[in-house]
Amino acid sequence: MSISEPQGSVVSNVKDKNLEKVCSLVRGRSRSSSRCRVLPGRRLTDNITRSVSALECDGKDDIIEPLRKRIKYEVTDSPTKMMPASTSSLSVRICSFFFSMLCFIAALMAVLLLIIFLLSFSFLWMQSRCEFLHHLKYDLEAIRHSYDDAIISQPLAINEIMSILSSFHSEAFEEPRVVWFVGWTGVGKSKSLRLLEHLVKVQSSVHYLIPTLLPTGDEAQEKFIAQTVSELNSCLRNIVIVDGWDEKEDERVISFVSGLLARVKEEAKEMPYLNQLLVIIAGTRGGNVLNREYLSLRTTGQKRSEITLQVLSEVLSQTQEYKNIETLGSATVVPYLPLEVEHVTECVRRELMSAVENNPYIITNEGKGFHEGAHESIVRGVLEHLPFVPSKNPLLSSTGCKKVFPLLKLVLGGV
Repeated sequence: MSISEPQGSVVSNVKDKNLEKVCSLVRGRSRSSSRCRVLPGRRLTDNITRSVSALECDGKDDIIEPLRKRIKYEVTDSPTKMMPASTSSLSVRICSFFFSMLCFIAALMAVLLLIIFLLSFSFLWMQSRCEFLHHLKYDLEAIRHSYDDAIISQPLAINEIMSILSSFHSEAFEEPRVVWFVGWTGVGKSKSLRLLEHLVKVQSSVHYLIPTLLPTGDEAQEKFIAQTVSELNSCLRNIVIVDGWDEKEDERVISFVSGLLARVKEEAKEMPYLNQLLVIIAGTRGGNVLNREYLSLRTTGQKRSEITLQVLSEVLSQTQEYKNIETLGSATVVPYLPLEVEHVTECVRRELMSAVENNPYIITNEGKGFHEGAHESIVRGVLEHLPFVPSKNPLLSSTGCKKVFPLLKLVLGGV
């Protein structure tokens, strides 16, 4: 007995062993040579019972029903029992679901492990970078050379600045330090601070503040202090400069610095590097006391080079300004001496040479350009417009070098 497949029927979907089983059962039930075919619209499947139902045998149709009973016992009760299609499909779905879940969990674990690795690596890298930056040293020799070239006749101030920087980059501060740059206008305080900001910008984080821009009111000041502390670098040494502590800016400056130091000390419990903080307060407050003491020493015959830091510090320590700063903690005084006629003359010459270097044709004399005679006449013209005290014996400049540049432009415009 043979099984034929009409054109267009799907037999390949049935496993060979199932088809052979059906054929053997049909042969066992029929001794004739009837032909069996797949019924139209039916498909041979993996399930033998359904495959039998899809067959039609010529001349022996009565064999189909007995075959069903025989298949029930011989196939489904065999050692390798066939599971119903619905049960098999459900098992496959369950297995597929658990396999997908395992894959998802494995992928999630891999991502978490990668994130933990990257965070650990980033933390270790930042820690090593912090250690490296924290131990960067200042080039003290280059800084000293720059100050000697740029600042006119302020050896006491320069020496004190160098001493502060030397200890600042070699010692571990237990708490922030306060420095007071005191002196009259035009003596080099602001210029020293701008130069310091430029010279230590690699090894330190410098924050420049102007007192007139400090907020008023407790709430506004607290927010500003919190913002300033958040901008401090936890790896580098920090320098906060408050430049412009003049007569009208007393309470605001002291209140701000006091709040800043208190906030830094609190934050330093978790970030000890924040203790490496230098707060520089600069301004004219106390400068009048310094000028009177200097003038007194000079008129009694003492030379400028003979005046010591100890003498000036003792005088300044009696001022109300020093007492206010002392409430912030241990303070270091950096005194800037008033400038005399010879120092202001040097300042005028430097500004004039700088103007000539930038524009060689700015000064002319009948088309011949700059010459020594024009140089001296311009210097005298600028000095004539600058105020000096005391009136009977002019020795000290009231404005230092601050008004030299605008007066130089005025004099040059008249040449």
